[in-house]
Amino acid sequence: MVAAGGGQLRAIAAQWLPHTRAHCFLVSAVFLVIGIQRWPSYDECNGMLPRISGKSCPQDMRSVPLELLLKGAVTRAIGDANVSDAVQGSNNRADDGRADGGGAEPEKDRKSSTADSGGADAKDAFAKALVIGAAASTSAAPQPPATTTAPTATSPFRAASPSMTTAPTTLAPTVSALSEAAPSEGRSAIFDSWARSNKWFDRVAALQADCSLKEEDVPVKPGGGFASKFQLIAGKAMRSFKKGLAVRLVGHLGGYSEIEPCRKALGDEVYNKVGSFRCYFRAERPCAAGAVTSPGAREASKEAIAAFKALTEKEEEKAFQALEAYLFRPNDDTIRSFLEREAKIGFDDRQLEFLVGVHVRRGDKVVDPYNRYYTTREYAEAVVNWAVGAKLCAGPPKKMNVYIASDSALVKGELRTLLQRVKAGKCSLMVIGMDSSVSQTASDSHRFDRPGEIQGMAGKVALMKGDEAKQAALDILFDIYMLSRADLLVGSLSSQIGRIAAGLRLAVGFRSEYHPPLAMDYKNWQAVSGMGRADGIPSTLSEGWVATPKVELSLGDSSFAEGNELLGLVCAIQGGRSEAQDVHLDGRGELAEQLLRAAELATQALRKGVAVRFLGHFGGYSLNPVCAEIIGKDVYDEVGSFSCYFERERVCAPPASAKAAASADAAAAIQRALGGVAGSEALNNIVLAYMLRPTQETVAEYMKREWIARISDVKSPFLGVQIFGANAAHKPEHAPSADEIVAVLKLWAKKEGGDGACTVYVASDTDEAVKALQGSLGGKKSGRCTFTVTGLSEYWAHHHKPEGWPGKLTQVEGRWATRDILFDISVLSRADVLIGARSSPLACAAARLRAAMHPEVAARQPPIALDLGAGAGPSPEGWVAPPAA
Repeated sequence: MVAAGGGQLRAIAAQWLPHTRAHCFLVSAVFLVIGIQRWPSYDECNGMLPRISGKSCPQDMRSVPLELLLKGAVTRAIGDANVSDAVQGSNNRADDGRADGGGAEPEKDRKSSTADSGGADAKDAFAKALVIGAAASTSAAPQPPATTTAPTATSPFRAASPSMTTAPTTLAPTVSALSEAAPSEGRSAIFDSWARSNKWFDRVAALQADCSLKEEDVPVKPGGGFASKFQLIAGKAMRSFKKGLAVRLVGHLGGYSEIEPCRKALGDEVYNKVGSFRCYFRAERPCAAGAVTSPGAREASKEAIAAFKALTEKEEEKAFQALEAYLFRPNDDTIRSFLEREAKIGFDDRQLEFLVGVHVRRGDKVVDPYNRYYTTREYAEAVVNWAVGAKLCAGPPKKMNVYIASDSALVKGELRTLLQRVKAGKCSLMVIGMDSSVSQTASDSHRFDRPGEIQGMAGKVALMKGDEAKQAALDILFDIYMLSRADLLVGSLSSQIGRIAAGLRLAVGFRSEYHPPLAMDYKNWQAVSGMGRADGIPSTLSEGWVATPKVELSLGDSSFAEGNELLGLVCAIQGGRSEAQDVHLDGRGELAEQLLRAAELATQALRKGVAVRFLGHFGGYSLNPVCAEIIGKDVYDEVGSFSCYFERERVCAPPASAKAAASADAAAAIQRALGGVAGSEALNNIVLAYMLRPTQETVAEYMKREWIARISDVKSPFLGVQIFGANAAHKPEHAPSADEIVAVLKLWAKKEGGDGACTVYVASDTDEAVKALQGSLGGKKSGRCTFTVTGLSEYWAHHHKPEGWPGKLTQVEGRWATRDILFDISVLSRADVLIGARSSPLACAAARLRAAMHPEVAARQPPIALDLGAGAGPSPEGWVAPPAA
């Protein structure tokens, strides 16, 4: 396992440690094993010396008595056990065949296998013990902080405290540290023993290593994602252990391992007769044909079986996590891929810098009934506010690495923009992660998806085949590995990737200190706590998740009103402390109609420099029990449900110049800003834009729909059209047909069109409009434009239901339909070209929002109204007639 044999270590030690007692070479061995061939650093010394002598480390490290350093290293690794006890313990463990965590092996195999042997030399074994905890005096797995009563009486979750707890585990080696210090087979042995401070890991290893024990086949079946399959395997294996049986994994991990590269790596016989689990992981049972198990190993197995048969519910949770850690032992090829990925992301971990692991699900997460999308701002605020609350950033300057695990390549850039421009106390945040990996590219590009059919990642990988499928599997494994070794994990309860990582953190103890993982969807714990229980998978409650901290430090978009004087003034008036005039939402008519009416009333007040407050509900669009739950019953009953979808109207951080102008004389400042512009219309547009600031949850819902409609990163020219269906109440006398829309789009393309792909988004109240335009225009070419047509439809378009458009759906479906309508308004407002009807409230709301937020685009290409006659001049709202043929 170690970089050098016992004799080599002694030689190096003699060079490093002249005039010291002989046993001090063990300190050198520790640093050699973890790949640090030098004297301990000042920071590393401070991790040991103060605990022993109560003194700080000097800047000149060579003045530190090496006996103290040794004692500190030992204490860090094995508690208060003394050196001689630890060495004796290592000898004992080696004698009974369990020094490496793999249990007893046939004597002939032990002599020839570097990967499965920790070495015969007791002192080498002890050096190993210092690093990976093989001789740890604490046998229990590291546990989260003591359980406290959660806010709700029935919640068994721990309180969402950012407190820090020292885990009873050693400082385990990392792959990068070992890359320079040991051959690949030695690195594999590390994963055999990486949870050796965990008694349940020892028991799993002992049971599996008893080759005289009867085994039961555990089928590895297709279906579900990689992490889901992995947990199902562990659940089935646990049932076998409780019956006193060892397990053999048979079958394939679906498209992740039933591939030609795995066949070649394992050979036809193993691949066909056993399966392909070992394509990525070490063999689950180290028993060759004719293997003989030593008496000591059989005794260990007997004790393990008794423990599994006597499992309590609480102990079973720990045993399951240890079983996951045992199964998740990468083979040499997988370890090499981890090293390559570490190098690619520029990550060199010596465990001296704090590591945050953030798991962000995008893509097919839209089909998850238990959870919602979370915006990158929400993830970033969770990290920053936790760091501030945990007081990690109150001391000297510190760098925190933030590893992003996601199925979308867009996430890393978004989080980098947010996190690397802020500081949490004295901590700077460095965002790292994979760029356009195989799995990310497949998800972002909708590879293998068809209209109305979204492939999950497992489905996409199954269609990839070959080495590409293997790389996608390795992407996922690397994410789990990086998340599991993080000091802080941020994820969600409903994701098996996050759950495995959380379990590994408890079972393995990669880091010297434990921080409970933060669940973005903590409030859903009751809905997801039983997921997998029928398959032998413990509750999510066993993994120590806590809620994200309250947002004290917001990362809100401070540039919202920058560069727009009117918007800045509205923001300043609304964010001030003056009394507000009430604007009542009457709940009459379509949603867009209500929004326009409320904006007009608010404009009248703000024109006078008076702030406004919105009271009431948007009829059935927000008069909904789900909204009451989201914003709180008191607010819902006493104020209304405006904030169910939009940011609170009295909360805004204006630019300093706007704040100063508004505080002097808000009404006069508004009038000056209006100048010679068509005052009422310009201010009305701005007020509507201010009203429609979406909450982060609404933004997340927009992101879902952008992914479904495939417009997440659409390039110009982007065209937005509204086509009337049977459900719309405000239709012109002659509602233009899809063919007429197509004619206008083609004419525009010939006169003004772009070069290449032109994307058309269809907003409507029925599915038929989207399908009709796709049939008439999709894939067609006009001028230099080749058209792609998209839009919400079928399952993803609740507002197309007869009850959805007028706000008559209830509960979750009603809120879904409302956000569909708001999304249509938002997308049309961002279009380079907007085509609709002046008589449509939805199109008018989009045109007003476009004029306020994208004035240059609106001025260059005014919205085209199909209900304006040829030759008609621009309307007060800026609509123009269609171009002449």
